[in-house]
Amino acid sequence: MKRKDLIFISMVLVIALISVAAVYFYKGNSAAYKVVISVDGEVYKEIPLMEDTNETVIVDNDYGRNEIKITSTYAKMIEADCPDQICVYSANAEETGDMIVCLPHKLIVEVVKN
Repeated sequence: MKRKDLIFISMVLVIALISVAAVYFYKGNSAAYKVVISVDGEVYKEIPLMEDTNETVIVDNDYGRNEIKITSTYAKMIEADCPDQICVYSANAEETGDMIVCLPHKLIVEVVKN
């Protein structure tokens, strides 16, 4: 191996380490986000998205019943007793601004920054 080869390999390793650190920091800083569950415009519950988050929230009120699964990376409507079931078939809320809406129950599940 020549000196230029060693310099090139060292530069590639440094770039790789910086990239891994950046990804770790970006993903590892998930506590900067939270899931906000609102019913009829009022905040019902806020859950921070952290590495160990694994929670099921049941909202049971005069409008109806919803079951929401919240993990460290997403929120998902598991079950609802509304007639159309659109909220249950909605995509996971994973990124800032993503929402799951159940209009008959006046419920919104949203991912926001802390």
